[in-house]
Order: sequence, then structure tokens, then C-alpha cells
Amino acid sequence: MDYTASCECEKPGFCERFSRDMPTGMHDVCRGVGVSPGVRAAYLKQWGRQKEQGYLPAGYRDMAINFAQAAAEFLKDGGTVVPEAEYDARMAACEACRAPKGFLQPNGQCSACGCFVRAKAVARSQTCPVGLWPLPGDE
Repeated sequence: MDYTASCECEKPGFCERFSRDMPTGMHDVCRGVGVSPGVRAAYLKQWGRQKEQGYLPAGYRDMAINFAQAAAEFLKDGGTVVPEAEYDARMAACEACRAPKGFLQPNGQCSACGCFVRAKAVARSQTCPVGLWPLPGDE
């Protein structure tokens, strides 16, 4: 299937081609409204890959729960951040991720947990949902 073809949906909602819900913003990206051709292509490739793997990314409910848990863990850990070198290593791992259930989306979100990786990677208390970061306390 050619995932770079024109959008087939007339309006936001469920998209048959990508087997996912397409709210207005995502529908606009699919149609190429307000984004460069390169950004559109990156999203279409990502959505196609997710469909081929039978995976749907974290929904809004899951993202809210993950965020609340992450915030609580971060506060419990005293708001401790990782050293810059560890942050850089975490970001490099995310950018290179090819796990079937997780990879860095063009908007900076992890497709496995829905978190915005740049914010998550800075917190010592946080872990990678597909196990690419060392666990807190591991050296």
C-alpha cells in the first residue's frame, strides 16, 4: 500500500487506510495542511508502520495516566534530573529505537507510552517502556 498517497478521508474520524482515529489535527497532517511535505511523509510512514505491526499508539486516557504516574514518581524522587550525558544517551536511544511497540514519533512522543520524550528523559525516576534506558540506580 502506498502510504504517501493523498488522504482518502473526507473528514476527521476513523481512517480505514491507517486503522486509527484521526482527530482534526492528525487529519490535517494526513491531508498536508499546515505541514511541510517532509513532516507529512514522516507521519504517514509512521502510521503505516504502526498499522503493519498491528499497533495503535497510546490513547489520550493512557497518556494522561502515564503523565500522572510519571509526575508522582518524579516528585517522590525529589525532582532529581539526570546528568546531561545520561540525558543525551537516553535521547539517542529513543531516536534509534526500532522496537515493534515503541519508537520516537516526529512530534517527539514515544509511541509506546505517549510521553513527550524530551521531558521524560530528563527525570531520573523515569524508565523507557521498551527497556532502552538503564534503570534508575544502575551504573
